[in-house]
Amino acid sequence: MKYKELGKTGEKISVIGLGAWQAGLKSWGKDYTLEDVLKALETGIEMGINLIDTAEIYGNGRSESVIGSLVAEYRDRVFIATKVAGYNATPRGVWKAAERSRRRLKVEVIDLYQVHWPPSIYTSIPKLAREMERLVDKGVIRYIGLSNFGLKNMMRFREALRRHDIVSNQLQYNLLYRVVEKEIYPYMMSEKIELIAWSPIAKGALAGKTKADNIARRMDAVFDRARRANNLLNLLREIAEKHRCKMHQVALAWLISKGAIPIPGVKRPSQAKENAEAANITLTKTEIEQLDKASEKFTEGSLGELMPRIIPNWLQKIAIILMGGV
Repeated sequence: MKYKELGKTGEKISVIGLGAWQAGLKSWGKDYTLEDVLKALETGIEMGINLIDTAEIYGNGRSESVIGSLVAEYRDRVFIATKVAGYNATPRGVWKAAERSRRRLKVEVIDLYQVHWPPSIYTSIPKLAREMERLVDKGVIRYIGLSNFGLKNMMRFREALRRHDIVSNQLQYNLLYRVVEKEIYPYMMSEKIELIAWSPIAKGALAGKTKADNIARRMDAVFDRARRANNLLNLLREIAEKHRCKMHQVALAWLISKGAIPIPGVKRPSQAKENAEAANITLTKTEIEQLDKASEKFTEGSLGELMPRIIPNWLQKIAIILMGGV
């Protein structure tokens, strides 16, 4: 496994992580079990992956509890990142949410605590930022991260901080969705803020999946884009054949070549193994340029921050609770 520094922290993080949304068992179908996910996470860790990403809304805490069951054996080998839901991202709410996450994860300190999405317009981003900073000061969390924050709101958050800075922003980034490259990623790179890439293989679309057979895929417009990306998918297959690997491994290697840390989700040990092996694939300059060109049209679009900002926190919370998490 290859490692890199997480922002300016000095922490050595694997260049690819383990996404644990699937451990929530809500949106990813019924073709796997919690035992499958546990074995997958263990396989990834044994292969050198040390970054595990989860969130309190995944299965309404179930995903965090699954990771917590691994902590006793693997705590010194993993860097745990979780997220506070946008509706709990208030000056008072983050403290209660962080405590609940610590209990489920069975950790004294959360390594990376991320705001899952920008809070509603009724919540002060500067006040939220200062409370996140206090969580660091009190030893509840080690580092502050954001998720799905656009450039303007990320800068507002940073400007309110006095003693600590954010170390990462988790954004959707893959060959079918390259919007981050236009503005926010160049800024993050110049500031040494890590980009953690969620949905790095577009929920399987970049692995050749075509059927929207679960909620996660049906709700994702990016997954549907693959139908109009035959040239890109064919190119992925060609490059995969040259490297004697699979399409999604090339897609992951492309993200790593861009400096991002992809966090593909895992249902089974075989997936964790393949994802870990992608870290050792070195694409040529020509291959990267070919992939860039074939996916160039997907740099257009927006980050989609508006919707969570205009929906009140209480309404967001009711919706998620009624769904039992995601």
